[in-house]
Amino acid sequence: MASFSKGTSFTDGVTGDVTAAKLHALVDAATPVQGFITDRTAEATVASDDVLLISDTSEAALNKMTVANLFKAELTGTINSTAGTITALTTGTGSAASPAIVPTGDTNTGIFFPAADTIAFAEGGTEAMRIDSSGNVGIGTSSPSANLQISKSTSQTNIDNAAQAVAILNTAADTGGNLTGIRLRQQNGINDAQSFIGLSSTGNSATRANLVIAAPNTSGNATERLRIDSSGNVILTGNKSLISRGAGGVSTNSAIGEGALQANTTGYYNTANGVNALFSNTTGYANTANGVNALYSNTTGVNNTANGLQALASNTTGYSNTANGYETLYSNTTGYNNTANGVSALYYNTTGQNNTANGVNALYSNTTGYLNTANGLQALYSNTTGVYNTANGYAALFSNTTGQNNTANGQSALVSNTTGFSNTANGVSALYSNTTGNYNTSLGFQAGYGANGTNANTTGSNNTFIGNEAVGTSSTASNVITLGNGSIATLRCQVTTITGLSDRRDKKDIAPLSSGLGLVNLLKPVSFVWNARDGKKVDVPEIGFIAQDLQEAQAQSGLNVPNLVHDDNPDKLEASPATLIPVLVRAVQELSEKVSQLEAKLKE
Repeated sequence: MASFSKGTSFTDGVTGDVTAAKLHALVDAATPVQGFITDRTAEATVASDDVLLISDTSEAALNKMTVANLFKAELTGTINSTAGTITALTTGTGSAASPAIVPTGDTNTGIFFPAADTIAFAEGGTEAMRIDSSGNVGIGTSSPSANLQISKSTSQTNIDNAAQAVAILNTAADTGGNLTGIRLRQQNGINDAQSFIGLSSTGNSATRANLVIAAPNTSGNATERLRIDSSGNVILTGNKSLISRGAGGVSTNSAIGEGALQANTTGYYNTANGVNALFSNTTGYANTANGVNALYSNTTGVNNTANGLQALASNTTGYSNTANGYETLYSNTTGYNNTANGVSALYYNTTGQNNTANGVNALYSNTTGYLNTANGLQALYSNTTGVYNTANGYAALFSNTTGQNNTANGQSALVSNTTGFSNTANGVSALYSNTTGNYNTSLGFQAGYGANGTNANTTGSNNTFIGNEAVGTSSTASNVITLGNGSIATLRCQVTTITGLSDRRDKKDIAPLSSGLGLVNLLKPVSFVWNARDGKKVDVPEIGFIAQDLQEAQAQSGLNVPNLVHDDNPDKLEASPATLIPVLVRAVQELSEKVSQLEAKLKE
């Protein structure tokens, strides 16, 4: 067969140019020779306008195609290499917007090569997946850091329609018990084990399906450990519980919450529930902490119980403390045997011990005071170092700071006491105004305080006030016993006298009264009707003395009777007529002497 080259023309010896039919006839008559193409020497270069002759299948036309057009042509059909091997198909790198390999009619969907040893897939001009040089597969990410990393950036607030990064669907008929999920398996020939997380169908359209988590049993087989049903119930199977041992892994510890028992080393029998509960505990044991930062600073303290946000948060080595409520015993460090129930109860206690506080802010300011008991809102609120105090009732002993051995029972009882000691107040507002007075006892509503604070005891000591609004002669009077208020009309008792100490051995400077008749003659017994200015006693008839008359009689007679008139409170004079008995006796004696003298004269 003749060779042809570019520009060659030939005829078949008859007439005319070569036609398609003649060329086909020539090819059909030719005998193929091995190496028809391969024994030709390739051109050193191929120009874009080099021509390749092509005959169509009908042999009706002869066409030509340049090299440039050949590379632009679309390849369709099937590539079938039976005579040899296709070793490589080379293309450009492309991009997500313009992939190197695309389907017909969709130029922004296909395959591209963004980096060495990396293949990526684009959809709609956006990268959808890639396999990097490490073999990591990334979907939704261009920098996968795991064998398979799936990322999703779509924001969705409706959980039931949330954008899905991974969806596993099971469309099998639901007959109950169908499992859909992910099985994890470790298979290394030594510790073969598998687990499962997914949905377990119920066969009931009302309850739908349950979320099931299965973990390996001792044989390595997946066994259900936890189930969350359609009602939101969390069900632990096999009589197990949610357990974290905390740091150190001590089997008798239980920790739930970030940072719970974070620093534990060998401490045991500890329970921590809440973020940072028992965070600093190292060797402390038998502690219970429920709440954020509860027993946060405890290191070696033992037998402590803290329930509430930051309860016993500062405790380090203190032991046997109980704190229930927000920031109860918050500042306690080494104090022990304290009990606090109520928001901020014993808040500032540091080293104080054996204190009991029940109520919001009870014993709030106590620092080192010990053996105090406070029951009620703000009871013993200001106490700092006072000891052996007992306060029961709202604001009882509220202002006490260093006072000790005080007992207050009732709302606002001893509320103003600061440093006064050994006082006992029973009743609402009893000894309300007492500040530094000592050894006072009050029993009754506002006993020792009075009506609106009139003559309320402040600094007076060794007073006893019994009855509603019973008060002394003044706010500073001491050594006074008061029975009842100004409304009292009758004192009732089985006996009519009061016994007092009168032992000669307890007296000195004993001398007889020189006169009594002079004072008695100046006394002015009167009848009158009460018209008390405070309204307590009105229109009550009585007989007796007037305090001002008694003062005048003493002045005129020159005989002063101690405690006959009490003028500590000039606005409210008081009298003790019983102190006149010795004077009356002396007056009778004087009259008796005169009678004896008269009788003697009559006998002469």
